[in-house]
Amino acid sequence: MWIVCGIVAFLALLITVILMLPVFIIIKNDDDDQLILRYQFLWMTFGEDPNPDAPLTKALKKASGISQLETDHLKSSAEEVGLSTTVLQTVQIVFDLLREVVRVLKYATMKRFYIKLVCAEEDAADTAISYGKCCAVVYPLVGFVQSVMKVRKKGQHLDISCDYLGGEEQLRFDFVISVRLCHLLAALLRIVLKEAKRTADAEMESAKDVSQV
Repeated sequence: MWIVCGIVAFLALLITVILMLPVFIIIKNDDDDQLILRYQFLWMTFGEDPNPDAPLTKALKKASGISQLETDHLKSSAEEVGLSTTVLQTVQIVFDLLREVVRVLKYATMKRFYIKLVCAEEDAADTAISYGKCCAVVYPLVGFVQSVMKVRKKGQHLDISCDYLGGEEQLRFDFVISVRLCHLLAALLRIVLKEAKRTADAEMESAKDVSQV
């Protein structure tokens, strides 16, 4: 009996520790300005070779409702239930996803917030104007990020400069976001439950319409 209780307690402790571990979300661009999105958990890295046709990816898209935002599904849905119903369903899905993203960000920490931007135009006056526009975009963005999540000061580096000699424009960004696994799983569970309820309601409504014909 004590052995069973000990095993159960150990498993419960192990699961708790795993759920409290951080997941690192890496968003950056490479030298070819290609967007790179990676996920790190413990020693494992995901997203290096994304496969949209992978069974797990398809299952997550369907369970969360993301698959309904794809172009092919939107076209078929508009033909079946009408454009207005499709738009309403799409807005509901997007709103639910955004709400969960904002909720998760409250528990997240920006470990690295790196932006390097070089403004360069053929004319010095145009370069100065470009610099002003970039500052008007970047600094409010920084303020917004700081308002919705924690930002580690040591990991923050903003470099916006001008090249009046007409060099090449440059934009480099590197963001590392840390959030505990439990918060991500809780958000995913809420999204899946909402999508399941939405699907069940749609099926009930469809069945009602068929029975009234």
